[in-house]
Amino acid sequence: MRIRGALTLCCLLFAAPVQAATFEVTTRDDGVDALPGDGLCATPTGACSLRAAVEETNALSGPDVVFLPAGRYAPLPGLPAQLDVEGELRLEGAGLERSLIEGFGFVLATRNDPDGPTLFRDLSILDSPASSSAVFSEHRHASGSEQASFERVRIAGSAARGVWCRDVANEGVCRFDEVVVEANAGDGIVSSAARVDRSIVRANGGRGVVVGVGHLLVFDSVVRENAGAGISWFED
Repeated sequence: MRIRGALTLCCLLFAAPVQAATFEVTTRDDGVDALPGDGLCATPTGACSLRAAVEETNALSGPDVVFLPAGRYAPLPGLPAQLDVEGELRLEGAGLERSLIEGFGFVLATRNDPDGPTLFRDLSILDSPASSSAVFSEHRHASGSEQASFERVRIAGSAARGVWCRDVANEGVCRFDEVVVEANAGDGIVSSAARVDRSIVRANGGRGVVVGVGHLLVFDSVVRENAGAGISWFED
């Protein structure tokens, strides 16, 4: 019994910790991460770009955070405009009028629980060329769990939809709080289920808010001047 207890303690002491990381973007220039998974956000020049930060967090486990200072961030010609997010990430800017992501599209890769939601906060995503939406999320989540969250974010000028949150089980919820979704070529928000608080969805080329079989909660928000219906369901 004494030996068995010692072996158990040994295993607990040497168990690998969850790798969670926090990075601050240091350059407005675009560039790939030199060595994803080494725990450093660094392009070949040594700076931390938005792309390099996302690539590095994808290679690490645990909930990661990327801080985006004030400035304009655009993809370098020759590099993909799509940024894939493959884990739990909080992307936090300095304000929706200050941290401007231009010409990028985000794809939140398919994953299962227990991964938490991706959070976008205090930034703008503008003029995305993506063929589906400026932010596309496809996950499988437990009923009622958050799939993606947007807080104090502006999404405008997308060549397609603004946000498309597709949940395989039609049960994950996308949350919008103090968000402006406007002037996108397609629908403003498409989601299996959604909660919209203190937000504005306007002047989009398609419908305003489209939901699937899940619930839709709208509080203190404005949905107006969209080319299609203000609020509708997939089958409409």
